[in-house]
Amino acid sequence: MKKEVGAALIVALQMITLTLIGLMAPFAAGPQQSAKAPAGSEVSAAQTQTGQAQTPSDRSALRASAVAATKLYEPLATQTFNLAASRAESAQQSEAPNEATLTTDREDYPPYSYVYITGTGFQPGETVNMIVVELEPNQIAYAPWDVVADENGNIATSWYISSEELIGATMQVTATGQTSGLTASATFTDAINVTFFEDSGRTIARDAFTWGSTVFATLSAQNHTKCYRIEWRDPSNAVAQTTNFTATSVDINDSYTIAASGPSGVWTVYVYEGPGGGACTFSPTPLFTRTFDVARAVIIGALADNYVDLTSPNTNQNAAGTTLIVDHKNTTDEKRTFLRFDLSGISGTINSATLRASISAEGNGASGRTHDVYRVTASWTDTNITWNNQPGVAGSATNSQTVTSPAPA
Repeated sequence: MKKEVGAALIVALQMITLTLIGLMAPFAAGPQQSAKAPAGSEVSAAQTQTGQAQTPSDRSALRASAVAATKLYEPLATQTFNLAASRAESAQQSEAPNEATLTTDREDYPPYSYVYITGTGFQPGETVNMIVVELEPNQIAYAPWDVVADENGNIATSWYISSEELIGATMQVTATGQTSGLTASATFTDAINVTFFEDSGRTIARDAFTWGSTVFATLSAQNHTKCYRIEWRDPSNAVAQTTNFTATSVDINDSYTIAASGPSGVWTVYVYEGPGGGACTFSPTPLFTRTFDVARAVIIGALADNYVDLTSPNTNQNAAGTTLIVDHKNTTDEKRTFLRFDLSGISGTINSATLRASISAEGNGASGRTHDVYRVTASWTDTNITWNNQPGVAGSATNSQTVTSPAPA
């Protein structure tokens, strides 16, 4: 198999703050997934947070024990939704003294955020069953969980909004003491939000971009009767672009093209909300802000390249040619390609690099073949390298890729 000349190393640099240039990972390692609740008039908890309840200020511990939003399906969904509704209704109608209370730390939450929930007035040491449901625009139930009240009858727990499906939704959380029967509930919403994308079709969400790229933004779950202003600010807080949008019932799309010279750093989008009707005037205080990172991307061609051939162990193959060969037929017939890149002219911190090569083979035989890339640990020159004097490489591959669609031979 041969590789046509043209290997390039794409290096991403962050001149001010370190940023990983890649797709946004909405949820890495955090909330535990809850299992589905069993059927029946009472819903048993899928997860129990034991021990003394966390204090509201201990956000780190609450995040570590957070329960991720796990949608239930029929028949559990309806059973759980109806149970939560009956519990919430009973709490509203109760006239008993010393009622339990339940609150959330905010009224609105963006996607991929934590809802911190605190409660009081439960029986000390009792298990409190928690249920979150969506009230509007759809009726959806999520897997319940348990938390244990502390010696004062207080609880503290958290729920993680793990997707963008809840944008614009009204949610209700209900807490019911399994010994006392005390119930309390609270409502919250999944707030208006801006999401950044790398493509105009807005299918690939990102939170990091390179110099010269276009950032596509979508404002969703906004009030359809109000106008909005979207303002783009660079890392020095200078306004780079401002656009006003009239009231609309659909998502608002905006975009900004970063200059070929950057700058690198953390950019911020300010969203302002106008009045519901009349002229679109905006206060100097934004409704909310969202940030994304910008870094420099440099494309570097190979400074030196050649391949070595086990069948001709002392021959320097093709230093000035345009074809590089990678092959492994058996233990006595193998070919390896070496590439070298000069990074000496780059300033700043390199935090990611991508090697791109066009792979082709006669007879379309490249498909399905896996190629390993190793870091070379010694010096070499393309005019001197042979199989017998080739430099050593790292013990394990830096990356492995399988050809799925080779270039024409």
